[in-house]
Formats: sequence, C-alpha cells, structure tokens
Amino acid sequence: MSTGKSDMFDKCNTIPETTHEGIVSIETTPQTIVKSYFSSYETTQETSPKATTVSPTTTISYTCSVDAAIYSISNGEMWLFFDKYIQIYSSVNDLTTSNFRREHLTYIFTDAPSKVDAGYSDGTNTMLVKDQMIYTYSTLTQSSSISTVSLDSHFGQTMPQTDIDAIIVNGVGDIFIFSGDTVYRVQSSSLSSFPIDNNGNTNYYKASNHALRPTTVTAGTKVDSTTHYIFNGNQIYVFTEDNKSWANIGSISCNL
Repeated sequence: MSTGKSDMFDKCNTIPETTHEGIVSIETTPQTIVKSYFSSYETTQETSPKATTVSPTTTISYTCSVDAAIYSISNGEMWLFFDKYIQIYSSVNDLTTSNFRREHLTYIFTDAPSKVDAGYSDGTNTMLVKDQMIYTYSTLTQSSSISTVSLDSHFGQTMPQTDIDAIIVNGVGDIFIFSGDTVYRVQSSSLSSFPIDNNGNTNYYKASNHALRPTTVTAGTKVDSTTHYIFNGNQIYVFTEDNKSWANIGSISCNL
C-alpha cells in the first residue's frame, strides 16, 4: 500500500582498516545510518542512538619483523614467526605477497613460549629456540613438544652463550648461529665467529656483491643445499653458496 512517502534507503556499513608503518592493526567497527526522506516535507531523520547496536572491536596487532623462519623440506612451505603469530606461505615465491594463512603460535605448538627467537627443521623434527632452550616437535602440525633441553644438550657440545636470532644447520657438525650482526660457526666442537658485515676471507657469507648483504639478522633458514634465506626485519635476502652472492628480493607483507 502506498503511503505517499518515498522508500527508505540505507547507506552501507563501513569497515575501516588502519595500518601504521611497521605495525599491523586490523579493526572492524560497523556503523549504520538510516535516513528517511518524505515527499511532503523537507525533513531528514537519523535513527535514535538507542536503536544502534555496535559489535565488539576485534584487533590483531604485531610488529611486521620476522623473529624466526622455518622451511619445511617435506612440502616446501615457509613458516615465518612474528611475536605470537605465524604466517604460513605455500612457497618461498609467495613471500612478498599476501598469499599466506595466519595462525596463533600456541595453536600449532601448544606448549611453546609466547614468542620464539629462532627455529629450524631437520626434515623429521621441528625445533623452536627461546633463551638457550630448544623445544622439539615431531611435526609442523598441531602438537606439543616431545622434548625441551638446553642448546648445549641438544647439539651435544658447548654453544655460544649469546642472544640467538637464527640457527642454520649447514650439514652434520656444521652449525651457524646468528646474533645480530655476528655469525658464530660451530664445527666439530670448534667455535669461530665473524661479523656478517665484514667481507673478509673468514666470512662464510663473503660475496662478490657484498653491498647487498643484510647489515644485521633477525631470522634465517636454509631452503636447499645451497640457498639460505636471511631476514632483517621485514626485508628478505637470499644467499647462494654456489656463486657466493646476495640478493635482496623485497619485503614481507603482513596484511591479509
């Protein structure tokens, strides 16, 4: 039945998304404004505040700087750890895209610390490192740890007592431990160290294009026998052993 009034119409909900440099912040706050227009009167009405329902705000926020990186030999996935979250990429080729899924750290590793320093996989087990302790998991799926031991006990030798940003096992008895801009190399119980910034002969990461190297390291992992992926914050670097060269391939995106 006609009332002599024009049809009411709604303006669509707005869902703002705010992103600040270095910080991921996703907010959802629905708002609805309803206006009625009458043909007989030049009158505009807004809905009463008591008729408005506002849903709770949901926020996910973390610094977009990689804390740890693990490459899965079994399926080619790259797992990047940020604070208490993990971004899982189906391929290293997706690292500069938003093609990833996000999981809570303790949803996958149920008894893990709230934040990890480093991690690596040996093809069978997955290791997470926090404060000179190694948490070992049997898979990269939802599970609890099968052991928690000190770094020394895990590797069966004395390891450098330093903050750990990355561990790369380069082969049996050949371990690289990254701490900021310093790399420690443990070989058959012998320990040496070198700054990654120094392009001298003692630097395993000595390169013909040394200017492209990271100046410090926040995470790292080995993806095959000759390729190392090294992270400095959200920047991605690739070191190739075959030709001893660096490449900066871009930056990580933390926005879905």
